[in-house]
Amino acid sequence: MSVGHRFGSWTPYVATGWTESKDDNERTGAFIPGVVPESILNYQRNEYSVGTRWDITPGVAIKADITHVRGLDKGFGNLNTAYMLESNASSTNVYTLKIDSAF
Repeated sequence: MSVGHRFGSWTPYVATGWTESKDDNERTGAFIPGVVPESILNYQRNEYSVGTRWDITPGVAIKADITHVRGLDKGFGNLNTAYMLESNASSTNVYTLKIDSAF
């Protein structure tokens, strides 16, 4: 769920989300045999985001976002934990800055 409001060329927003895999007990074996265990697909987590969009010109925008993810102790899902600062973290922050353009 997200809410935002446009103020001229700026659009600040807040968002929240919840994700949970539902077929944990139905899968067996390895996701990629010998490399990735099936348990990587088992997860449940919550996300909270705040960000803004700035339309520089028609068709070009800069977007900035901070997302806090909780629940990593219930499975990492598709997150690559090798790049996390703490090895047993139950939460993490994701910072995003990007330029979108349409032509």
